[in-house]
Amino acid sequence: MTVVRDSVFEFQTLQQNPLILIKLWQANKFGNNPSTQIKGSLEEWQQWFFGDDKKDMSAGIFKRDIITRAAEELETKLHVEIELLTRKNGRKVTGYDMTIREPQHFSPIVQEDIPFDFGEEYQ
Repeated sequence: MTVVRDSVFEFQTLQQNPLILIKLWQANKFGNNPSTQIKGSLEEWQQWFFGDDKKDMSAGIFKRDIITRAAEELETKLHVEIELLTRKNGRKVTGYDMTIREPQHFSPIVQEDIPFDFGEEYQ
């Protein structure tokens, strides 16, 4: 019965991870800035995703299974660009720096909007 309960918990956690990342994004966003940075130690990132339920998970597995999957889902569904940098002290992972960039929406330029003079020589 433990195996079934653990797999159900993992499935629910995988569904919640993109939502947690969206909340972190909203909490760290400043005004209309299209770029948002989220910085934290490994312990802070695990606290944000797991809360008080401390998991015994290595930094590599945490990055692969939790952070990267959540970031990929946001990239596909919200069309944002996410860059994740791993902070290290020697070989030991100390934290992560994430940058989320929103897409730039430019309105199409209409020919009449461009003030341009060809001059008399152009005919």
